[in-house]
Amino acid sequence: MIRKKRLLAFSLLLVSLPLILDFKVPDNFSWLGEFAPLSETITVDHWEKDPKITFDENGWVQVSKKTNPVTLSQYALVCFDTYRRTGDTKYKTSFLNQVKFLMSPTQYKELAKDRIGYPYNFAFHDLKPDWYSGLAQAEAICVLIRYYYLTKDDKVLPLIIKLRNEMLWPIDDGGLLAQTPEGGPWIEEYPNSKQNKHVLNGFMISIMGLYEYTKLFPDDHAAKKMYDACLVSLKNSVGSYDTGSWLQYDRGSKSACSNWYMKAQVIEMKTIYNITKDPFFYRQHLIWSTYAYNKPLNFIGCMINETNFAIPMKLATDGWYKPSIDYSSVVSSSDVSRSGQQAVFPNHGAAMLLDKAPATYFQPMYNDTMNMDPYAEYTFKKPISFDRLAFTNLRDTCAAYSISISYKADSLSKWKEVSVKKKFTMGRETYYPFNEVTATVLRVSFEMKKNTIVMIAEMGIQNSKKTNQAEFMYNISDILPVTAPRVNFSLESRDAGDMTIFYKYANTKADITKAKWDANNYNDTVPLDADVCGNFYQFLVVLKTKNPGAGMKSLKLR
Repeated sequence: MIRKKRLLAFSLLLVSLPLILDFKVPDNFSWLGEFAPLSETITVDHWEKDPKITFDENGWVQVSKKTNPVTLSQYALVCFDTYRRTGDTKYKTSFLNQVKFLMSPTQYKELAKDRIGYPYNFAFHDLKPDWYSGLAQAEAICVLIRYYYLTKDDKVLPLIIKLRNEMLWPIDDGGLLAQTPEGGPWIEEYPNSKQNKHVLNGFMISIMGLYEYTKLFPDDHAAKKMYDACLVSLKNSVGSYDTGSWLQYDRGSKSACSNWYMKAQVIEMKTIYNITKDPFFYRQHLIWSTYAYNKPLNFIGCMINETNFAIPMKLATDGWYKPSIDYSSVVSSSDVSRSGQQAVFPNHGAAMLLDKAPATYFQPMYNDTMNMDPYAEYTFKKPISFDRLAFTNLRDTCAAYSISISYKADSLSKWKEVSVKKKFTMGRETYYPFNEVTATVLRVSFEMKKNTIVMIAEMGIQNSKKTNQAEFMYNISDILPVTAPRVNFSLESRDAGDMTIFYKYANTKADITKAKWDANNYNDTVPLDADVCGNFYQFLVVLKTKNPGAGMKSLKLR
């Protein structure tokens, strides 16, 4: 109870000041980037092509013929980012139309002398109209800041400050600032709702709105203190939403997040890391990235329908853990109308390179009397765009040959040769990158060294823009027993970027399966030597992907 009184007294101190209009607004807006939780997930098509969403005579976006502040602000933010990205003024017009709603005195309510809010004027779960959302006020702040950036219209500044005041006013006195069981501040998306209490997504977006406010008004030191306090509160409470493999939506219903919210919150956590540079939030982002694997979405305008932020690794025949998703090709054998070859051993022709069967292989023949090199040739059923070929060698023979690549845009065109950039090799995999080409016919010629054998299991015809390669790869170890008073583990990685190893421990196997990954229990160098805290350990290894052939050797514990 004492903690609660202290928090409310602190928040009252923050916002009971008279409205300050002489805060200096900096001229430098270099910090104002895209609103990543939306611009990296949704396009304007989400609103403009969904038949359930309409626009009224003012151009204000509506759902079920009703306007609400969150839908309107989110559409405005995406229009603004699309305008800045493309320069197309129609998106600027749509953005400014939504701003007219937010600046209209008929659309916001004066809640006190120095506080306003954009209400929901319809019921939601256990909330009755009019009710106010921290998420709605935060996103409205972000929209109005962008309006000021575009126009330098000073009339919007008092609205932004009054919205800040409502966000940071105590919930028991009509505001939106509550307290977590851990004793930290929490801006509520659904204030006083027992069903949707302490919503994680809404709080993270509210933190972003508060961050942008402090960048616009850097002299508002009280708001900066509350922003810092909210970041600490997020750190202290985020574990309460984590089940070990998924996230809960809130701490009221404790219902599981949908696929959409799981993926969106990965990007939100990454955004918080990008604005704070606090490595805790980066590590939390890594953990959540592994939860969102293979969680498809399917709605209009969604940019992350098939996105995997991280993909699991699987043990390959060469003893390395590699990506479990086949990013090897934008072409399969079903895309080929005809294949051919020259100077190839019988039954080991061009078709073997695209059959997705590692045990079969393509084997060109060396013959110094031939007028041309051995080759594999493919005619595609339709034009294919690609910018890299990847070869998986059945034996370690990548140094025994070099290739040249030629293509035809269509069957009647002349052959064009591809200028290969510097190739790179990892183990038995060799990659040949080049500028993107579009081809109907592809020929790969092999120049072989004398007295060598070449056996190639597969060829990937890749397009780096379309394969949606994940940013991270991960591996979850078996539950490993510990028999010594200290634990040491090590692993070997190949052509990977940054590596983070999370660990959890318990006295029994049953308990360790219930334990959660903790962003504070980690190591980013190996080997690690540490005191034993339980009888069993389990590890989550996350590698930053540099290219499709990166991988790791098995983690060892001793």
